[in-house]
Amino acid sequence: MKKQRPRLDLLIPFVVAAAFAALNLVGFYRSGENRVYDLLLHLKPAVPESPSLLFIDIDDTAIARVGTFPWSRDIMADGLIVLKEFGAAYAVFDIEYVDPSPRGINAQLLEQEVPELFSREFQTIQQNIRDLFQALRQGNIGLGEAGDYIRQLEELTDSSRQLLLAKVGEIARDNDTYLGRAARLFGKAFFTVNMVPEPEPNVGEELRRYVLDNVALQKVQVAAGFP
Repeated sequence: MKKQRPRLDLLIPFVVAAAFAALNLVGFYRSGENRVYDLLLHLKPAVPESPSLLFIDIDDTAIARVGTFPWSRDIMADGLIVLKEFGAAYAVFDIEYVDPSPRGINAQLLEQEVPELFSREFQTIQQNIRDLFQALRQGNIGLGEAGDYIRQLEELTDSSRQLLLAKVGEIARDNDTYLGRAARLFGKAFFTVNMVPEPEPNVGEELRRYVLDNVALQKVQVAAGFP
């Protein structure tokens, strides 16, 4: 009976795998592998792009004009409103909004509407005070009648105070709510979502039912043990 020689060809795959594993530890090999991959991408014909799709890139010019990326959610909301005005059919966000964002400032309200409102309300109060003293000086009303005008002036002042406080309270804007309203106005905006392994305990039944009816994929089964 002949003695079988060990088949060395069975060792070849292991030797090759070990060699490539060792090469992965060398930085030059990793960079060279990436260059070869890029070269092969250029050799492969490009996938034809549909003219109906528009990719909005955040380039250096946009960052220089707006600020460091990621941008605050009020800017993204303004972008959705502009896309709505241009008649865009869909908007897909390749970014996750998973944490609450800090409150923003409504710059237009702070710089324009609030100063105009303060000026208008104080002018009204000043004019009423001026008219009251002018009437007293000219004798159009007596001192006994001045009490009623003073009470009306107090009511006017209190009404202006409440109006100004309410308007100032609108300066701090909830950007999350603003983005949500802009997305609803747009109508066809899609955002990435994350699946959690366990149900959230603080989600109301109304919101849960809305997600199941409008967001969840229908007729999709997840295999047991799937993470």
